[in-house]
Amino acid sequence: MFKELVMPTAWICFVVDISGFMDALKQFVFRCLFGKSVRYNDNFRLKPFDCSLCATWWACLGYVILSGECSVLWIFVSGMLSLFSGVISQFLMLLRDLVITIIDKIYNKI
Repeated sequence: MFKELVMPTAWICFVVDISGFMDALKQFVFRCLFGKSVRYNDNFRLKPFDCSLCATWWACLGYVILSGECSVLWIFVSGMLSLFSGVISQFLMLLRDLVITIIDKIYNKI
């Protein structure tokens, strides 16, 4: 069950914090709501979807409830994964930078 919660957490952290998809989605929703005549406001929020902590919490909690494993332990695990969503995002960025560094070293040797 733990790995079934960690993988969506990593996916949510990537989509919300790293990919830029949420920024594009927020701009699209803002344009649909207010039209093109109103200038986009950077403070426009799509809570709970534009925050990796919130999105992870609700996704993990929903999975725990729908899977029938709803207990205090799994709710706690969901909370801890959402708490560490910022750390998971930083780890994903570290992996990306590491792969870029390795590829650069390979290209420099060729």
